[in-house]
Amino acid sequence: MKSFHPALRALLPVFFLPILLTAQAPDTFHLTGCGKYWVNDHPVPNMRMQVTLQNNLVAGPGFAGDSGPGNACAEVSVPAAAVAGNTGFFISGERLGPDDVRNGLSVSDLVCLQRHILGLEPLSLYGQLAADVNKSGSITGFDLVELRKALLGIYPNFPNSPNWRVVSPNCTFPNPANPFQAVCNAFPIADLPNYDGDTLSLVAVKVGDLDGDYNFDGPYEAPQGLNSATLFMPALNLQAGASVAVPVYLKQPLAPGGFQAGLRYDTASLSLIDIQPVQGTSDNWAVFAAQGLVTNVLVTAGSPIPADTLAYLMFAVKKGGPLNQAIWLDSTGFTSIFSSGCGTGGPLELEFETATAVSAPTAGIRISPAYPNPFVRQAIVQVELDQPVVLRLEVWDVSGRLTYTQGYDLASGRQTVLIPAEAVVSGSIGVYRLMAENFTVVGKVMRK
Repeated sequence: MKSFHPALRALLPVFFLPILLTAQAPDTFHLTGCGKYWVNDHPVPNMRMQVTLQNNLVAGPGFAGDSGPGNACAEVSVPAAAVAGNTGFFISGERLGPDDVRNGLSVSDLVCLQRHILGLEPLSLYGQLAADVNKSGSITGFDLVELRKALLGIYPNFPNSPNWRVVSPNCTFPNPANPFQAVCNAFPIADLPNYDGDTLSLVAVKVGDLDGDYNFDGPYEAPQGLNSATLFMPALNLQAGASVAVPVYLKQPLAPGGFQAGLRYDTASLSLIDIQPVQGTSDNWAVFAAQGLVTNVLVTAGSPIPADTLAYLMFAVKKGGPLNQAIWLDSTGFTSIFSSGCGTGGPLELEFETATAVSAPTAGIRISPAYPNPFVRQAIVQVELDQPVVLRLEVWDVSGRLTYTQGYDLASGRQTVLIPAEAVVSGSIGVYRLMAENFTVVGKVMRK
């Protein structure tokens, strides 16, 4: 590219620009901008480039050009007649939609973001731009929350940020550790002829894709390594008319990282009542439930995920039969994977285990949800028994603290179990568990 002595550069717009606009210069300047992905320089199609003229600090006319779905380069035509009287020009770009916000997003990106926030694995310059999900000019736990909502499908698009950011060639980063302090200066107008027919680079960043695995060739599929991890559920025999708390658990701990799982269930067999994480996972477990589908993500970048029960899925059983025929891993829209670090992991599988300490209520036991709910003085759980049962009631607060326990030796027939006011703090929610030798039922109550 041509260059001029600094002393002459300031004089060029005054003395030489009129010459550039004579017959010796083209009537139109043609500038080409090509989008490339920040991780691997992959061509980015559907780009728009804009050239904006500037007279000192006042923005002048702008000229734009778009690339198509199969083209990463956009051409902008700037009439030479429009250049006179201006002192500089800016080049900017944007990615044209529509675009799937979840393309490139997985639990691995959440792990990358969390490890950066904890100072365990700092992100690169462009990785930080991808991590600023709420467009605040910083990276905090709020970005983690927004990214998780987009991954789960709660957000169709990021509410405070476009899905893409395009870095202008006018911008430099004096401090790579803080890309939000970019310096974007106008190019001198005298340099415009030097860009005629030249190709400019527009660096595109997909917001949220911190590990850079956006798929330009089709629907996104989260990366899956050679190793796998397994979630377990009990091999229950469901009884129509009963309520059941299905535990989801690990038998071996997962390394610091996390997993995402989409669980589909047969709506003719099950009706979802609630999802209750157990103590120790509730702060890191996020769930979004739609009809027939539960998407969930658990992330813990600082410590392993223990080999223990992670949560209970509470269902009302509409049709009896084996649990493994009524619930399965989703394979259509939410790939189930685990992450053992930023950009690493493998497939997540689901197995149904016969030997388990927790199962559904057996035939002859019917338990109704607590009522009234919310309650003032006490809540009642109705239990119908075909045979005597020794039952234990536990009530926990939302922080996982046991607030009430009571044992019952119930005869056959219709019985009542009482949850007293002192078991739940006024104005808060309590989680109750009814446990016998061969079943556990979990529910929620609120005290007014």
